[in-house]
Amino acid sequence: MSKRTIEEYRAIVAARPMSEKRAKISRHQHLMNQKPTLTTRRNQIKKYKEDVLRGENKHKKTMDLMKLREVSFVDKQIARDKALGKYESRTFLESVLRHRGIEPEEEIEDMLEQYRLSKYEKPMAAVTSITAPEKPISWDDLLEEE
Repeated sequence: MSKRTIEEYRAIVAARPMSEKRAKISRHQHLMNQKPTLTTRRNQIKKYKEDVLRGENKHKKTMDLMKLREVSFVDKQIARDKALGKYESRTFLESVLRHRGIEPEEEIEDMLEQYRLSKYEKPMAAVTSITAPEKPISWDDLLEEE
């Protein structure tokens, strides 16, 4: 197109009324032109609330499923250690049994049996090693000893 025709086109467009200049109105203008009635608006709000509630319930179910399927860090660590055979080593069994106040056996199979039995008992080694004084100690008794 030559320069003259472009200028002519601009003049023609400028002479048109505002409503004819744009054939397509914006989304905002379209929404602003709509005037819903009170019942229509109530229905829209009700449907929106139902949709939100349905979405929240779906999300909650998904999160609950994920929590059920999730394996805790401790369980992963125990499974890894079992796969490496750490719970069956002589050093591990001896240290755990001594910590629980049990004198370990010589054979590893016997130590495994002691370990399995001691898992279900409360470790009282620390409590039994502390002996209570025969009579209560008071400040006067402590001062007399010095």
